[in-house]
Amino acid sequence: MRGERYDIEHRILVDDEVAWVHEKAELEFDIDGTLIAGFGTTQDITQHKLDEDRLQRLNRALRAISDGNQAITRATEEAAFVHQACRIVVEDCGYALVWIGFAIDDEQKTVKPMAYAGFDQGYIDSLKITWNDTERGRGPTGTAIRTGKMQVCNDMCNDPKFAPWRKQALERGYASSAVLPLMANGKAFGVLNIYSPEVNNFSDEEVKLLSELANDFAHGITLLRTQAANKKAQELVQITLKRFYDSLSSMHGGILLVSDQEKVEFANQAFCDYFNLKETPEQLKELSAERVIKKIKISYLHPEQELTRINEIIECNEPVLGEEVEMQNNRTCLRDFIPLKATEGASSFSCLWHHMDITPQKSAEETLLKSRGEWERTFDALPDYIAVIDNKHRILRVNKAMADKLGVKKEQCFGMRCYACVHEKETWPKDCPHTKSLSDGKIHVAELFEEKLGGDLIITTTPLKDEKGNIVGTVHIARVKSKNC
Repeated sequence: MRGERYDIEHRILVDDEVAWVHEKAELEFDIDGTLIAGFGTTQDITQHKLDEDRLQRLNRALRAISDGNQAITRATEEAAFVHQACRIVVEDCGYALVWIGFAIDDEQKTVKPMAYAGFDQGYIDSLKITWNDTERGRGPTGTAIRTGKMQVCNDMCNDPKFAPWRKQALERGYASSAVLPLMANGKAFGVLNIYSPEVNNFSDEEVKLLSELANDFAHGITLLRTQAANKKAQELVQITLKRFYDSLSSMHGGILLVSDQEKVEFANQAFCDYFNLKETPEQLKELSAERVIKKIKISYLHPEQELTRINEIIECNEPVLGEEVEMQNNRTCLRDFIPLKATEGASSFSCLWHHMDITPQKSAEETLLKSRGEWERTFDALPDYIAVIDNKHRILRVNKAMADKLGVKKEQCFGMRCYACVHEKETWPKDCPHTKSLSDGKIHVAELFEEKLGGDLIITTTPLKDEKGNIVGTVHIARVKSKNC
């Protein structure tokens, strides 16, 4: 009676080594169901199983590379990406533990774990790895960072370089590891650490694919850092621009900022108000600089001349400051042209244009000059001999009557010592009223004879004080004594 057939694959132990066999058999039984015979074959399929396992591993590594590249394209933040990278290697390749660490450029040259996936049980926290050339830096991780080369530990139990971490690793069932450097600009900035529960688990082909995966991860991290740096730089530019525009807005006078595309980049409200423009500052930004300039009425320049002049200033790259111009509304303007960038070989320009209405100041200046002229005419019209003398006995000013009496021009007296100019002496007279006023801050009157000023004189000195109350000189008035006195 024919019986059952079976077809199985299983492992056997041959000379203390594991081998795979494929068994096929057909069993015969008698009428009572007793096994009476069996016919079958046994085939050694160890190499086939090894090839199959190798192919599966390579396929898993390729799948990890594919998933890693997809993760890179979707990643927006570094911390989330390194966690996802670890999960991809564990889930696609089936390793026990995967972690990513970064090389910190501190005094201890610390390796800082950033993310992990798989079976850990506090292992990573116990590592205390460095990339310095010390005992805890000569293991696979530290060596990979220092050299920038992949490090494989095929047997943690017997590899002397793994001694500082052997106990913790074996307790968690790790048997071998591969450490792949994360490179940027020819230097390792971190590592991808992969742990397996099997000895001699990393073939050359698999390690090659894992190295490609690590390079992809490094590229992704570098790309995210570049994007983050660019974003930060853009934010800084925006903050700087805002502060710049806020500063321009707070400036006294009208401000117009023109870009190198001849567009209005910025204008403040004072600019619109000063030139009676209907547009708001925001509306001006929609216009070209040429259109804005054509809206501005300047008495002595045609708009085309104004544009030509501005371009000449930009090409010379030299600012024009404090230029005074008359406007068509009978007002006076003080303006500055400040080139911000000159574009070589192009007609475009970038310029800061500052206008300030100084009509009130001009009016006040004219009034002051008029008052000063009237004061000087009055000063020179007085018949008394008047001088302003400082606290060093130096003459600061004399009126026409005194200069004429001394036979000199008024300007010649400036800076001379009063006792040398008037008395022709090397020091002041004994009863000098000027000296007394400097001493006590009071008005003094004295009678002196001075032939150069007409004989007997009545002299009055009045102290002059600065804003802090300090005596800085006197007003010296000399009058010829009347013969009737």
